[in-house]
Amino acid sequence: MKQLTKTRAQLQALGNPFIGIELQVGPKVFGQVDRFTQYKIYVKDKHGDIIDVPRRIIKRAFLLIKGDNDGGEEFPQENKSAR
Repeated sequence: MKQLTKTRAQLQALGNPFIGIELQVGPKVFGQVDRFTQYKIYVKDKHGDIIDVPRRIIKRAFLLIKGDNDGGEEFPQENKSAR
């Protein structure tokens, strides 16, 4: 629980950043952190839909920083063409 509180404080300090989540089953989820609990992370995608991602199926997560090669607040091109 201490780790969860530390993570929550870090995310709030970053202003609920845009993140990318790579799942164990293959696809990637991109969006802004809406909220999270001990078991799930809720991510708001570019359409405004909230996707709940169970933490147990996350392979890795990474921040998308504005000005970075990933596009930051703009979603990566591969995600735009998938829809």
